[in-house]
Amino acid sequence: MTTHRLAIALALITGTLYAGGMDVKVNKDAVSVSPLDTQGTVTIAGPPGCVFGMAPIQIMAQDKKNKMTAVGSVMPDGSFMLRIPASPKDSIKIIFAGADGKKKDIKVKVPKGALVIPPPPPGAEIRGETVTIPQGEPIDRRAPGAPPAVREESPPPPSDDQIRRGEKDLNASGMIE
Repeated sequence: MTTHRLAIALALITGTLYAGGMDVKVNKDAVSVSPLDTQGTVTIAGPPGCVFGMAPIQIMAQDKKNKMTAVGSVMPDGSFMLRIPASPKDSIKIIFAGADGKKKDIKVKVPKGALVIPPPPPGAEIRGETVTIPQGEPIDRRAPGAPPAVREESPPPPSDDQIRRGEKDLNASGMIE
């Protein structure tokens, strides 16, 4: 009898998932928006369990004022994080799209406040050096005691497939005019 009930329950759940899908749910109260950092971007994040629905769930955020867009995916635990260029008090629309096509959108505001200098990545070594440069003389980077050249690593550009998917989702959601 128990096996029979379990089989019926499983059939009902499977039928619901395949017939109509599962609505994407977002705990808006758990979504956080950081103040602007030194690069003029904000981080929008949700902790584990913040988003659930038919995986994989894609995320697209667009700043209503400057039309900048960021795309990403919800992690299997329901957490997410996006970085997007913005200004204080901007309104950002975030669209969560499940694998079954079900969507949920929310709007968040960028908090006004002081710029935040991001902390160094975990495990980074922080060193300080003082160099005295005589006034009026050009800096010779090869000279002993000269500061090492600073090289910033940038993230790889999005693939053509990611760009096409983002444009397709933006167009489908009515965000592209």
